[in-house]
Amino acid sequence: MFIPESNFKIMKTNFLKFPMIFFLLAVSSIPSFSMSEDEIKEKELYAIELFRQGKNLETIYLLTELINSEAQSDKKFTDKEAYYWLGKTYIRCNDFEAAKKNLEFYIANFKNFGENYEDAYYENAMMYYTEKKYQTAVDLFANFLNEFPNSANTAKVCYQIGESLYELSLYDDSLIYFKTVTDNYPDSNYYEAAAFRVKLIESRKNELVLQNLLKWSQEQFLASRDSFIKKEQEANDTIKILKNKIKTLELEVASTENTIEFNYEQNMILESKEELLKRKEIILKLIEKEINGNK
Repeated sequence: MFIPESNFKIMKTNFLKFPMIFFLLAVSSIPSFSMSEDEIKEKELYAIELFRQGKNLETIYLLTELINSEAQSDKKFTDKEAYYWLGKTYIRCNDFEAAKKNLEFYIANFKNFGENYEDAYYENAMMYYTEKKYQTAVDLFANFLNEFPNSANTAKVCYQIGESLYELSLYDDSLIYFKTVTDNYPDSNYYEAAAFRVKLIESRKNELVLQNLLKWSQEQFLASRDSFIKKEQEANDTIKILKNKIKTLELEVASTENTIEFNYEQNMILESKEELLKRKEIILKLIEKEINGNK
C-alpha cells in the first residue's frame, strides 16, 4: 500500500515540536495491525471529528495509523478516504506538497468510487491557485468542468478560472468566465464577486480605449505640430528667397534708372550742342550777309 513519505516527515517534525502530544497519542492509540471492522469505523469517525475540531496533528497521526493498518477486512475508508482527509489536513497546515501527494494519489486511484473525489479534485486545483501557479490552476479547473459537467460547484470553479486568468492579465478570457457566473448563476455565492470583476474589467477596457485615444490624439497633435513647424520653416525659407529676389530686382531697377537718367542727360547735352551749332551757323550767315550788304 502506498504511504506518502511526507506523512512521516511532518509527523517527525511535529513530534520534535510537540513531544507531549505525540507521547499521549502513542500511549492512547498504539498502531494495531489487527483492528476489527468496528474499530476501523470508530477510528475513522474519530479522525473526521478531530479534523472538524481543528486538531490537525492528532488527525494526521490517526489517519496515518489507519493507512498503515494491514489487517483490515474492509478497506473502504483507509484505502480511499484517509488520503482525502490527510490531504485536507495538510492544507490546513500549509504543507501543500504533502497535501498534493495525498490528494493526487486519491484522485488517480479512486476516481469511480471515492466518496470525496469531486472535492479532492477542486482542493488540489485550489492549492495551485494559492501558490500563485495560475496557469496550472486554470488547467486543473478546466479539467474539473470536463470531469463534472453537472457539478453544483460549477459557478465556484468558473469564478476561480476567471480569477486565475485575471492574475495572468488575460482579461478578455477571464471576462468570459466571470460573465458565465453572472449570466447563469445569479444565486451563487460568487455572483457579487464575479459581477465586481466584470465591472472592473469593462472599466479597465474603457480606460485602455481612452488611453489609446489620448495616445492617438497626442501622436496626431505631435505629427500636426511637426508638420506645421516644417511648413512654417518652408514658408520662412520661401519668404527669405523672395526677399532676396526683391532686393536683387530693386538693385537692378536702381541701376536701370541710373542708366536711363545718364542717357537722358547725355541726350539733352547733345541736343543742346546741336542747337548751339545751328544758332552759330545762323549767326555766321547773318554776319556774312551783313558784310556782303555793306559792300
